Amino acid sequence: MLWNQGTDTGVFPTQKFSTKLLYITQLAIWIYTAFSCKFLEEIRKDYLVMMTHHVVTIALVTWSYAVGFLPVGVVVLLLHDMTDIPLDMLKMANYLKMEGVPGLFMSEIFFVITLALWFYFRIYQYPTKLLYTTMVENREASMTMADAHDFTQLFPYPGPPSWLLFNVLLTTLYCLHIWWGLLLVRVLVGIVLKGAHDTAKEEYEGTSSDSDNDDKED
Repeated sequence: MLWNQGTDTGVFPTQKFSTKLLYITQLAIWIYTAFSCKFLEEIRKDYLVMMTHHVVTIALVTWSYAVGFLPVGVVVLLLHDMTDIPLDMLKMANYLKMEGVPGLFMSEIFFVITLALWFYFRIYQYPTKLLYTTMVENREASMTMADAHDFTQLFPYPGPPSWLLFNVLLTTLYCLHIWWGLLLVRVLVGIVLKGAHDTAKEEYEGTSSDSDNDDKED
């Protein structure tokens, strides 16, 4: 259950230590990733998009921890990890030039898996399951039904804390999902026309939300 029904905020007062530890670990990773993107790596064409993503993610993790939105935050992390794993495998396969028959079609296989999971989890599941519960069910758990469905109340009280802030940040994250999803589609077109390795080297280096941003030049 994501929300504490019948309370003034919809927030559960206590969380498991393991959940808090997961949050702290994720926050440390994202702070390092943002620092690395800004100061340690070469500036790439998707730099502004990546930094926007890092700032939004750090804000979401920090503030959701502060106000107690950890259950829904764990769902957000899960939806992202489900696509980040095959995406990083795709990057490694591309670096090793494992496309075509000599590479057992590993680049092509991981790309298809990444594309399918990206659109299922980040483009479909994220708004229909995650955004719906933060925009609507969160209010329903802590407000009367009439007030919960009156979205002119942007700062409801009693009601979920920072409702507007969280949903603006989560919606911004979804817009970035769409941007990267379109980039993946462009990669698909390029693969058909030019081949997996050359296309990925040119296009997809900004598609991972937790990209290690290794140099992709030969």
